[in-house]
Amino acid sequence: MKILILKICLWSLLCCQSLADLPGWENVRINMNNIGPTVYGANSITHAIVTNIPHDYHDFYYIWHVNEDIFSFQVYHAYNETKYIYQWDSDDIGMNTVHVCLFKGPFTMIKCNSTKVLVNSHLQVNFKVQRTSGSWLQTDIFPLGTVNISCSLIDPSAFFENSTITYNWTTGDGRGYTNASLNASYWTTQHKYITTGLHVLKVNVSTTGPNSAKYYGIATENITIYEPITGMKVEPDKAIADRRTNLTASCNGTGPVYFEWFIIRGDECQFNDPNVTRITTLSQDQCFSVLEYTFNSSGVYCVNVTAVNFGGSYLKKSILHISGTVSPTITATIAAAIILIFISLLLLYIMYAQTTTRKRRVEVASFDYLLPPPQDERSTFKKLTDWFKSRDQNDNNRLPLLIDTGDNYGSITPNRLDNNVYEL
Repeated sequence: MKILILKICLWSLLCCQSLADLPGWENVRINMNNIGPTVYGANSITHAIVTNIPHDYHDFYYIWHVNEDIFSFQVYHAYNETKYIYQWDSDDIGMNTVHVCLFKGPFTMIKCNSTKVLVNSHLQVNFKVQRTSGSWLQTDIFPLGTVNISCSLIDPSAFFENSTITYNWTTGDGRGYTNASLNASYWTTQHKYITTGLHVLKVNVSTTGPNSAKYYGIATENITIYEPITGMKVEPDKAIADRRTNLTASCNGTGPVYFEWFIIRGDECQFNDPNVTRITTLSQDQCFSVLEYTFNSSGVYCVNVTAVNFGGSYLKKSILHISGTVSPTITATIAAAIILIFISLLLLYIMYAQTTTRKRRVEVASFDYLLPPPQDERSTFKKLTDWFKSRDQNDNNRLPLLIDTGDNYGSITPNRLDNNVYEL
């Protein structure tokens, strides 16, 4: 640049006018940009746009120069043009510098500027992976399913316009490989991912230029496939007012997952209400969240939970019925009633046990005495007494003798109830 400006200044010494003699021209600007990068052998295109030119003059000379080649001067005369396009052969691989100076007429230099241009030895490829529907801020994260994959050459001068371009694809999951050859600098395909995790997509591009030279290019793209959120459930562990309740949200999906909780009284779920409660939680590894929350009063509540991961989002609306808190007085009354019921049942059992025992004794006393009815009451009573004695000795499960075996036998008289059945 310094050499170019020095040569131009030496040339300007021959001029009849200087910039100081041209009021209004000191604010002129030259903005430059290159359409590239490009490959060696192709035509490189550089733009120069001039601004702040006085309106009374439109006769310009552009002097272009690439790198420091003293033989590369190119002069272009442009009338009434403030934008000029410069095409040059990009034969030098690496970073090139393009210079331009603007002259008013052939001898008065107004302004100079320069820009950098990269010339590559290989093809430049624009590689892109997109969702088939919707949008996402991060371009390297996708849900399970189908993605759009596209590839295009960076060829601003249409150097490969008539060339056959071959694209070889791998999709990074061991399932996809594509080969396409066509006369186009743009190609696209679709691929369906069925496994989550990191996948490395790769495309190899090759072609032959109009100069018969071979050109190659490689592009890669890392993408992460996430399982989208499905099947979410929202459940409370209890539904009592003024008690801490654990609200559990569970779902299917790859973590991390952000949970946004909206809770409001009523079943209309108007979450623009200023009284709505909004809480955000984060689960790093799984689609699961527990929110500790206290409902201030009984009634119906609407709970909306939105779960978001890199695979998408899921909304679940739930209606909860919260019951009132049981007072201590009611609790004590219920406990006392339970105790009274228990005591009553215990007393009834004792009474029943005693009645059963007495009945068994009577049945024992009146059972098996099946002798014909004797005429002598004393003899009958004596036999009955002997029977009781023998039963008590032979059967430990029997009760002790129920009658006195003294000599006063006549004080007890058995009553005949039926054939062969007597009652003492």
